[in-house]
Amino acid sequence: MHPNQPTHFPQAVPEIPVSNVEKAAEYYVNVLGFHFDWGNDQGGIGGTSQGECRMFLGNAPFRQTLR
Repeated sequence: MHPNQPTHFPQAVPEIPVSNVEKAAEYYVNVLGFHFDWGNDQGGIGGTSQGECRMFLGNAPFRQTLR
């Protein structure tokens, strides 16, 4: 292994496609027990977490900007 190569990588964070970030976050919080950490539907992306689990919720307009 090359000495400058990282030996530890952070956990991958999946992006879940949703139609509305805030409505999806409400479901993740109220039904699944997650926390809504940041974001909104206008910005197109939000972050949720529960313990060590992290997920992004992204709406269609936001996902189109990534293409």
